[in-house]
Amino acid sequence: MTGHEFLRRTGLLDECPQPGRCIRFGWQIDMFAGFSGATPNLWAMAGYDGMFLRWEGTDAQNASFIANQGYEWLWESSASLSPNRSRIFAHSMFHNYGDLAGFHGTTAEATAAGVGFDWDDGGSAAPVNSTNVGHFAAALKEFVQQRKPVFQGPILAVWGSDYRFMNASLMYGNMKKIHAEVNAHPQKYGMRIRFTTLAQYADHLNSLRLKFPVHRWPTDFEYGWPHVIPVPLDGPPVPPS
Repeated sequence: MTGHEFLRRTGLLDECPQPGRCIRFGWQIDMFAGFSGATPNLWAMAGYDGMFLRWEGTDAQNASFIANQGYEWLWESSASLSPNRSRIFAHSMFHNYGDLAGFHGTTAEATAAGVGFDWDDGGSAAPVNSTNVGHFAAALKEFVQQRKPVFQGPILAVWGSDYRFMNASLMYGNMKKIHAEVNAHPQKYGMRIRFTTLAQYADHLNSLRLKFPVHRWPTDFEYGWPHVIPVPLDGPPVPPS
């Protein structure tokens, strides 16, 4: 709230009509200890419309999310507050916010061309040029196809990871070449792509009138990472079995 109020007061953003509404959507991609049942309620009361998450639940929870396209949902965490005060939209990364950075095309052509998307990591991927751009576009299509069954709407490809984009011109230069290749041949690749903000992505989902599952209080996604040790209320931490 302090940060939002600073943005509103200093006028650093063009649109900030009231306290708590400077930023509609936020990132929470390194939660470490997980989320409590009160977390989305606090976000909603802080003015967020939604949050994009990194979350690792149990195997059973992830299996359910995959089967039911549940990685995007509406989160209500209060039994007493009305939904318009306690509900937010939530999007969880399918695996990791660095998935695309670590993705490589699996075809022989992609392997031979050194297709990868992490150009900022010491040159581990070949730069994009007019000769190999088609292989990069095909690999991006492969990435999208792997995630398409999990989400109801368009695929949000998070392009980067920790300490990436240190060389922004290199990253964006290669991205733009792939962007132009895909959109110049939508029939060939079966998709169109665009650069987006979180708000643009969420607003587009809203325009599609998709029906998302609702997780209500007291639903508690408390286990954020596999190495988190549950702490019972009546004793010391219990090591995982």
